[in-house]
Amino acid sequence: MRAGPGGAGREQPVDSRAAVRQNGAIMRKSGSDGASRLAVVALVGDDDFGKRRALAALKNEVGGSGGDGDVLLLDAEGGDVAALGRRVVEELRTRPLGGGEKLVIVLEADELVRAHGAALLGFLEAPTDFSRLVLVARGLGPGRSKLRDALKRAGGYREFARPADRVAPWDRNRRADDTDLNRWLEARARTKRLRLEPGVAAALTARIGANLGELEAILDRWEMMAGPGAVIGAAAVEAVGPGHRETDSFALADAVMARDADRALEALAALFREGLGIGDRRLLSARDMVAPILGLFLRRLRQASRARRLLAAGARPGELAERLGVKPFLVSRTVEDARRFRQEELDRGIRRLLEADRRFKLEGQDAEKVLTDLVLELLQGGGYSHPVRV
Repeated sequence: MRAGPGGAGREQPVDSRAAVRQNGAIMRKSGSDGASRLAVVALVGDDDFGKRRALAALKNEVGGSGGDGDVLLLDAEGGDVAALGRRVVEELRTRPLGGGEKLVIVLEADELVRAHGAALLGFLEAPTDFSRLVLVARGLGPGRSKLRDALKRAGGYREFARPADRVAPWDRNRRADDTDLNRWLEARARTKRLRLEPGVAAALTARIGANLGELEAILDRWEMMAGPGAVIGAAAVEAVGPGHRETDSFALADAVMARDADRALEALAALFREGLGIGDRRLLSARDMVAPILGLFLRRLRQASRARRLLAAGARPGELAERLGVKPFLVSRTVEDARRFRQEELDRGIRRLLEADRRFKLEGQDAEKVLTDLVLELLQGGGYSHPVRV
C-alpha cells in the first residue's frame, strides 16, 4: 500500500478467497468455524503507527484483547540472526502445549528475511495448522523478491507508508494545507465520530508535526472529554499548547502521578479558577469537573497497577502497550507511574477514588472539597512520600 493522493495511511483490503485460489498452500484452516487464516503476514513500511495497529489486531485474533494467548514476540535487532532464524523455524513447527493457535512475531525482521528468506518461504509454502508468522520490517526489497511476491499473491504483504506532511510540487490541484497528513487526521477523527472544523487538522499538525501516535492520542482525548458527535474547533488546538504541552486535567494527573505537590495544587487551583476545557467547551462549575477528573485518575491508577504487576512477573516494557491497551508512546509514562508507587499505594488510591465518587454522588459533598481531598490523599500516598522502584 503506497500512499497516494487521498490514500495516505490506508491499508489495501485483502481478498482472502482470491488468495486461496492463487496459492492455497499459503492459507490454512484454523478454528472451529473453518475460517481461513494467513500463515505468514509481513507488515512493512515506514509508518510504525499503522504497523502497530495492524499487529495488535493480529494478536487479538489469537490471544484476545488481553494479549493472554500463545503469542511469542521476538526482536531481531542487534542479535544473532542465525540463532534467531533457527528458533523461529523451530517455534513455528512446535505445537503449543495448551493446544490452540500460536503466533510468532519477529520485530525488525529485515536482516532475518535477508539471511533466512528461503526457510521462511518454505514455511509459507508448507505451513502448519497451528502456527502463524508475522514479520515486521521496513521492507522486503531486492534480493527477497520470491518471499515478497509469494506474500503479495496470498494477500499477506501489507505496506504502511507515513502520510506526507507536504503536498507534492507536481500536484497543483491541491491546496498547500490539503496534505495527506491532514487528510489522515480528519479520517481518524471521523472514526471517533468527531468533526473537525475547517483548518483544525492543519493547525494541529502544524503544532504537533507528523507524530501519528501523538495525534491519535489527542483525538482520543477529545473523544473522551467532548464525546461522540462533538465539533472540534480552533480553541481545542490552542488548548493543546505549544511544545506538545498537556493542559487542564491532564496536567493535574501528570503532576499527581509524579508526586509533584506544588505543580499539582497549582493545576488544581487553575481548574477551579479557569474551568476545565473539553473540546470547544469549558466547564466552569467544579461539580461538572468531578466526573471527567475522577475518570482520568482512575485510568492512570489502574494502568499503573497493571503495569507494576506485569513488570514484577517479568514482562518487558516493549510488551506493555499491547497488554495494557495503551498507546505505545505512552508506555514509558505508564512505567514511570508504576515505579513511583508501591502496589499497596496504587490499590489504596483506587479505593480512595471510588470513595470520593461515592461521597460526591451519594452524600452530596462539596465538589471542590472532594477533588482537593483526593489530590492530597494521592500525593501523600497513604503515608509514603518517596519514589519507589520495581
